[in-house]
Amino acid sequence: MKLRIMAGLIILLYAASARADMIDGVKGAILSIDRSMTIGQAFDGWANCASTEWKHVQTDRGQNIVISICHMRDAQEFLSRVASSPAVSKTDNTGAIHLHGLRKAMVVLQWNINLDETFQLAYAEGQYAWSDGKYIQVPLDSDDTISQIYNDNVTFDLSGLEASDDLSALKTAQAYDRIFYAMYLDATQSR
Repeated sequence: MKLRIMAGLIILLYAASARADMIDGVKGAILSIDRSMTIGQAFDGWANCASTEWKHVQTDRGQNIVISICHMRDAQEFLSRVASSPAVSKTDNTGAIHLHGLRKAMVVLQWNINLDETFQLAYAEGQYAWSDGKYIQVPLDSDDTISQIYNDNVTFDLSGLEASDDLSALKTAQAYDRIFYAMYLDATQSR
């Protein structure tokens, strides 16, 4: 009996260690886009993220996947400012939930772990959820997303809306209004 319990604990410890090794393998890797930092340094240090998390999952078919998640910074405040922009507030979308109701904005990367212990970025997406339960997953170009991360680009850059009468700020507000209105219309009700 004690031998079974010890064997079970060893298996659990090994499995936890293997998951951590896979995550650490991705986080510690260096991409040719910028050899001065690891994937983990670039992703965890990305100014776009209020916080990041890394997970390991194994599919029913035994495939190992590492998922990195960026919880985007300033999304709600940014869209609130968009809603109050002179370029948007005069439209019939004023106060619309597509701007005021956003509750979650994330960038999610899926790294597939190959049998030879190499890996590749298999998928990148934006995930958005609103207070009324609507949710959308938007596929992102993987190469562009990696460039955004390594260049430290920010999706919801509050400084882009600071001068409310500036033509650039007005155009930014209009563009985000259109983008989020279209995404909200395409979103489905979560279960």
